[in-house]
Amino acid sequence: MDHVASLLSRLATLVPMQLWMVTRTRGNHWIVLQSHDRGYGISSGDVFNWCDSFCSRMVQGHGPSIAAKASEVPAYVAAPIGQQVEIGSYIGVPLLRRDHSLFGTLCAIDPDPKSPALRDELPLVQDFAGAISALLRLAELDERESRASLMHGQAMRRDLLGFYDVLAMRESIPALQSRMTPLGIGARVLCVELSLDRDPAPGSAESWALEITAPILLRDWVEKRDGIAGLWTHHTFLAINFEHNVERVDAEIEQLSRSLANTGVQSRIRWTRVDGHRSLQEALLACMRPRESDLCRTLDSATH
Repeated sequence: MDHVASLLSRLATLVPMQLWMVTRTRGNHWIVLQSHDRGYGISSGDVFNWCDSFCSRMVQGHGPSIAAKASEVPAYVAAPIGQQVEIGSYIGVPLLRRDHSLFGTLCAIDPDPKSPALRDELPLVQDFAGAISALLRLAELDERESRASLMHGQAMRRDLLGFYDVLAMRESIPALQSRMTPLGIGARVLCVELSLDRDPAPGSAESWALEITAPILLRDWVEKRDGIAGLWTHHTFLAINFEHNVERVDAEIEQLSRSLANTGVQSRIRWTRVDGHRSLQEALLACMRPRESDLCRTLDSATH
């Protein structure tokens, strides 16, 4: 991220505004990845409400990328963030992933209105946004490869079904968190308990479903969503999915519950999110100790 910070600093020199930011959106979280601040008190890691921002309105086409006088743009006047901080002028352009989906924004604000000539800076800002988007894509790729390398080092601590030892997962959390934070990467932590109504006979279809079929289904479900899974206690599993689709969390958990039920196994799934307000360690402990925390949601299933 040093190259991103350098570009942001250079842009702040070429187009002076009191605050320049590189941000990431995740659900309604608007995360500051890098800032060049000369008065607002905004720093990397700060999290705001995306829906309150000028940038959310810009991305939707309700306001221009450059507003030399923000008070003349109705969409920006109505934005709640304008009631929280003084914004006289605004610049914002999208940062896009390779598939053209929204990653975040390159944006700037200043308490004072600017000359209409500020609009002439749009091509320059867009050029910087393109370069920063490319750097962020490379950084995300590097983060995935680094995470895979980290967990590959724990490969000897996986059981026959491919589940990590939970102690190995917990030991890896500081390193995983350090890779997630600079890019504003989110995660979902799950605790999945599998059970049957009664103890199955050894070698029976019910025993096979509990011991083999359902765990493998869970492992594959997690890994397809860029995650890792570990065996905590007998028939209880912990999983971490990185950069999940926050808009589809509930639907995906319900789909997992139904899939497990189709194997003839009952499940209890607890889950919580990792975001700007909650670390990976805190989320994992919340799932492991639900009685001590109100951070988790729970879904119980019966077999179909």
